[in-house]
Amino acid sequence: MGNQTSKDPKTALSGLTDTERNALTSLFESAHDAKSQSVTPASVTPASLASHLSPILPATLRQAIASLASRLSDGKGKTVSFSGLAATVRIIVFGSVLEKQRLVDVYATLVEPAGTREFVKDLAAGVGIGVNNKKAHVPTDRFVDFLLEKCCPSTNVTEDVFSSSSNKSPLVIPPLSEFCTWFPRNAYLQVLWDALFTSAFFGADSSTSTLQIPTLTAPSTLLTVEDLFILHSNMASEFKESREWVQRFASDKHGKSWTVFMNSVEDCGAVLVAVRDKDGHIFGGFASKDFKLNPKFYGDNTSFVFFLRPKIGVFLPTGYNDHYQYFNSGTQTLPNGMGFGGQLNYFGLWIDASFESGHSKAEPKSTTYDNPRLSKQEEFTIDFVEAWLIKPKEVDERLVTKKGKKSVLDDDSAAAMLEMGGRRLYSKEIGRDETKEEDEEESNDS
Repeated sequence: MGNQTSKDPKTALSGLTDTERNALTSLFESAHDAKSQSVTPASVTPASLASHLSPILPATLRQAIASLASRLSDGKGKTVSFSGLAATVRIIVFGSVLEKQRLVDVYATLVEPAGTREFVKDLAAGVGIGVNNKKAHVPTDRFVDFLLEKCCPSTNVTEDVFSSSSNKSPLVIPPLSEFCTWFPRNAYLQVLWDALFTSAFFGADSSTSTLQIPTLTAPSTLLTVEDLFILHSNMASEFKESREWVQRFASDKHGKSWTVFMNSVEDCGAVLVAVRDKDGHIFGGFASKDFKLNPKFYGDNTSFVFFLRPKIGVFLPTGYNDHYQYFNSGTQTLPNGMGFGGQLNYFGLWIDASFESGHSKAEPKSTTYDNPRLSKQEEFTIDFVEAWLIKPKEVDERLVTKKGKKSVLDDDSAAAMLEMGGRRLYSKEIGRDETKEEDEEESNDS
C-alpha cells in the first residue's frame, strides 16, 4: 500500500468508500483549477495541491503531504498524479506506523529545525476540528508540553511542577527520527493524527476518527477545547457516552455560596469540579459517584484529579487507599466541604465550606492519586468555581409513579422495605403531589 504509484485511478481508489472517492476526486480537480473539466486531469503541481488542501491543516503539513504525493507519483517531485494522491492518503490515514513515518521523513526536510516539538504542535491542531473549520487550530504551549511528556515514559510528572527549584530535570524530547518508537505509545497523538487527517481529506461529516470532545450547555470560563479533550480522554468508558456536559454551577452566575454549590452538585450524578485560585492556577477533580453528605471517604477508582494551568496534568488513583471523594456539611468535629484524596484535613484537593479557601497538600505527593500540589500555594484562596454534570444519576423507573398507574411505592410494605434498605423515596412525594392535583382537577370539573 505504501509503495503504490499506479496511474490507474480505479486501482488507486480501490477500498475507499464512495464519499472518500468523491472527496479525493474533488480535491484533485480543484487543485487543477479546471472548472469545466469533463475528466480527471492527469497531474497537478505540488504547490497547487498544497494550496487546495484543507485549511485545518497547518501549512507545513500541507507542504509535506504535497511533497510525499509527488514522490509517489513519479519520483521526481515535480507533479502529483491522482493515483499518487490516493496512495499518499492511504499511507497517512490507513497506513501502519512504519508507513506513516514516510510523511514524517518528508516533513523533516521542510522544517528547520526539524524537531519533534514542531511536528507534535502541528498534529495538535487536530484538537480544534469542529471548533473552526476555516483555519488550523493553534495549540497552546501547555497542551504541546503535555503531549510531549506522553512521548517520554520516564518523565516524572508527579514532582512539584510549581517549584522554582533549579534542580528540576528538563523534559527530554525524543528525536523526530524515532517516530516509530514514541508515536505508538502516545494514545493522545494517535487520536489527534486520525482526527486531523481523516477530516482534512474526507471532511468532518465522514470522519471515522475516535476524537471525542463533549459539548457544553453553557460557555465555560475555565475550560478550553484542549482541556475538554484531555479530561474526557481520561474518563472511563461509561462516562464517555455522555457527549454533553451540563453546567450545574458557575461563580459568575451563582455567586460564592457553599449552600448553592452544595445543592447544585448533591445527589445528581458524576460531577467534574474546576477551580481557579487567586494566583490564576486552574485545577480540580472528577467524582464518579454521586456527591452525598457523608463524613467519610467513598467513591471508586474511576475518579481523578487534575491541573490545567499553567501546566496540564491528570492523576489517576494509585490503589494505595480508597479515599476518592469526600462531601460533608454541618458537622462540628469533622471537616465540612468537598475533598479528593489524601486524609482528613490533609486532602489532595480541598474546597472548604466557607467557599472562600481550600488546600492541596501533597508532600511530596498525595497518596490516593499520586498527584503533586495542584494549586500554586498549599493553602489557596478561591477565585472561581465551575461544576459540570458528566453523567446524570440513573433513576429506577419502577419506583416512579406514573399518572393513572399504580407504583410499587403505593404498597406500604414494599415502600417500608425500600426505606429500611437506605433508598430515598423521592417518588413517594411525587405520587402524593400528582394525587393532589388529580383531586383538585376532579373538584373543579364538578
